[in-house]
Parts: sequence; C-alpha cells; structure tokens
Amino acid sequence: LRANELVLEAFQTLGVETLQDLNYVQKADLVSVLRPTEARKLMARVKALSEKHASQILHLRPRSESQGPVATPRGTVSHIATLRGTVSHIVTLRGTVSHIATPRGTVSHITTLRGTVSHITTLRGTVSHITTPRGTVSHITTPRGTVSHITTPRGTVSHIATPRGTVSHIATLRGTVSHIATPRGTVSHIATPRGTVSHITTPRGTVSHIATLRGTVSHIATLRGTVSHIATPRGTVSHIVTPRGTVSHIVTPRGTVIPTATPSGMMKSVMPC
Repeated sequence: LRANELVLEAFQTLGVETLQDLNYVQKADLVSVLRPTEARKLMARVKALSEKHASQILHLRPRSESQGPVATPRGTVSHIATLRGTVSHIVTLRGTVSHIATPRGTVSHITTLRGTVSHITTLRGTVSHITTPRGTVSHITTPRGTVSHITTPRGTVSHIATPRGTVSHIATLRGTVSHIATPRGTVSHIATPRGTVSHITTPRGTVSHIATLRGTVSHIATLRGTVSHIATPRGTVSHIVTPRGTVSHIVTPRGTVIPTATPSGMMKSVMPC
C-alpha cells in the first residue's frame, strides 16, 4: 500500500490529473518510486487503459457528425450527418450543389450560371424543375399520373397523363393546340389567327368543325349517317346521308336548290329568290 501511495504522490507531483495525462508520463519519471521493471509494467497497463477508454468514447460518440466547411482552391465542401438524415453542400466558382437525404425522401438543388436544377423524391412521387435563360421545365410524377410543363419565349407546352386519359396543350404566338384522350374518345382543338379547327371522336362517331374568315365547315359522322354543312358569304350548303337516302340543301343569293335522292329515284326542286 505504501508503494501505491508513493506512486500516486509521484503522479501528483508530475501534474497528472486525468487518465489521458498518464500518456505523457515516461518511465524515467518513476525511477524514484519504482524499479525499472515495475515502471515498464505500470506504463503498459496505462497504455492498455488509455486504448480501452478511447474505444468506449468512439462507441459512444454523439449522434450527429458535423464536418465543417473544408476550403480548397476550387471551393468549399460541407457535410452534416445525423440519425434524421444528411445534408451536403458544395460551392465552387461554377455554382453550388446541395443535397438533403432523410427517411422521407431526398432534395437536390444545383445552381450554375446556366440555370438551376431542383429534384425532390418522396414516397408519394418525384418533382423536377429546370430553369435556364431559354425557359423552364417542370415534371411531377405520382402514383396517380404525371404532369409536365415547358415554358420558353416561343410558348408553353403542358401534358397531363393519368389512368383516366391524357391532356396536352401547346400555346405559341401562332396559336394554341389542345388534345384530350380518354377511353370514351378524343377531343382536339386548334386555334390560330386564321381560324379554329375542332375534332371529337367517340365510339358513336366523329364531329369536326372548321371556322375561318371565309366561312365554316361542319361534319358529323355516326353509324346512322353523315351530316355536312358549309357556310360562306356566298351561301350555305347542307348535305345529309342516311341509309334511307340523301338530302342536300343549297342557299345562295340567286335562290335555293333542294335536290333529294331516295332509293326510288331523285327529285329536284328549285326556288328562285
């Protein structure tokens, strides 16, 4: 016991206060209280205790690990990791890159002189967005469908796709184009300064309509027959075709013509104005 007390007093004299301080004690410092062999054994035990203590600290390290900004001639890099996720950030002369990852999803963002790119991913779907001097592009994907949108100085393009069908729309300085497609049929519409064109298709038939400054043209086709109608400043023309026959009707400033064709023959009547 007396030897132990002498060793403790020697440690106190040397200024040892913690277990880590023992790493700085040398065998020569203990010659006055221990024989050389005993000093070597004590130092070996101190080294073993220090390594065990270091491993326990490593095992019980904090839940968050933070790597401060690392600066290089090319830029800086930052990284933070916790049990909730990770955050990374890179900055260079060309731009910045950010990335966040959590159990709920990921968020990425890139910024350069040419534009920005953003991307979000979750269990519900993904969202992407690109912005450049030439325009923007957005895209959303979910289990219910997709939505895309493009914007440029020349116009916009939109597209929606779901299990129920698709919707597309294009708008430019020259006009607009719309298209809808479902299991029940399709609807198309074109509008320009010269006029409009509409077209509907269903299992029951088709409907077409054209309107310009010169007039309008309409056409309906079904299993029962067809109906056509043309209207211009010079007059109108109507034409109906069914399994029972055909009926035409022409109206002009000069008069009206109603030629009628049936399986039994044709009858023509003229009614001058």
